[in-house]
Amino acid sequence: MTQQGRFIEQDIQVNRLIEIVLLAVMFATFATHISLHVYQVVANVPPAQRVPWTTLAPIFSAFAMAHALFMLGWRRALAFFALTAIIAFGFEYIGQSTGAIFGRYEYTDVLGWKLFTVPVAVLLVYFMVIYPCYVIANLIISANPISQLHTMRWILWAAVLTAFVMTAWDLTLDPLMADQVKAWVWLDGGQYFNVPFQNFFGWLLTTFAIGSAYRFAETRLPLAPLGRMKKWIVILPVAGFAALSVGDLFIGYPADTRVIPLFVMGVPVLAALLHFYEPPDRPETTPG
Repeated sequence: MTQQGRFIEQDIQVNRLIEIVLLAVMFATFATHISLHVYQVVANVPPAQRVPWTTLAPIFSAFAMAHALFMLGWRRALAFFALTAIIAFGFEYIGQSTGAIFGRYEYTDVLGWKLFTVPVAVLLVYFMVIYPCYVIANLIISANPISQLHTMRWILWAAVLTAFVMTAWDLTLDPLMADQVKAWVWLDGGQYFNVPFQNFFGWLLTTFAIGSAYRFAETRLPLAPLGRMKKWIVILPVAGFAALSVGDLFIGYPADTRVIPLFVMGVPVLAALLHFYEPPDRPETTPG
């Protein structure tokens, strides 16, 4: 799947039935994810009447898991999900209990069933977004959706990049979810549309911990894709992440935040796609 570090399509041997099932799950969940975002944008659905995250999170998480199984194999995919859920739960639980990570906040009952004080939907949201961010970071670094650099330095740099790409989404998500959806309450308010600056550093720390933990783990796990990877399949998570930014661009709240995703989420998406589709062998240029 690589040529001098770059992605190339290969017709590897896979179980065709498993491949078909995973493709069916990906198509169904991806189409539903995009359709729901398009509907809410076109219909300009008010925040309180939009499709709840208790529905959205399982749908896009199922897509992320199917795609991870397709590209990484079951060992890496399950490790990614397990590490994400465990680490995210730890940071969220400690964060709520102490206020030391994100600031002082409390979840309401909007996001449904909770594991102690942390909604299960929140753990799914972490995975459904950090997986596309992992792919985007890899494409930016090496034009390959699967991590190619396994030294400690590059693992940590890649985890930092993943954390920044994911935290960019929260710049528009958090004001909406706290103010309009009422999914959580900031007890002390904050400087950024009533959200504390500390929250974004908490997101960076949490997602860096998840990204670095998985990247270290994957160096010890075999890469065994369950499907034959094609370029159009590779970019599906990137397109899903882009859909989140487009939705926020049109119906983000407050309206002052709507310009933000175009840049903070659009730039890494464009960088990933440009590097991924860049010709592998560029002709040398001579002066003059």
